[in-house]
Amino acid sequence: MAPFVLPAGLRFQPIDPADAGRAVVAAVDGGACGRLPDVGGPEVRESHDLARSWLAARAARRRVWPLPLPGRAGRNLRAGVLTCPDRRVGVITWEQWLASRSGHARTGG
Repeated sequence: MAPFVLPAGLRFQPIDPADAGRAVVAAVDGGACGRLPDVGGPEVRESHDLARSWLAARAARRRVWPLPLPGRAGRNLRAGVLTCPDRRVGVITWEQWLASRSGHARTGG
């Protein structure tokens, strides 16, 4: 089976859509206008870790091959520009979200 190839070391903060929606509704109810504060899920995770748990949840037996993403975009994503660890919203973790979607996600990473 073909390997699962993805950029290495990129950092993300997955958020459950319902948790994100609640944050938007709370901001609107609070009279917010303009740019809202960033929100992220309860955990900051690396791309290869997310891919491995996603494959495990689907019982897929594929290897994860992380490849470096060069340039400024790669540097910024590895540094975590798409994360906001000081603004964690919600409680649904990546594995919990996977389990709710597949019904058989494994915990851990």
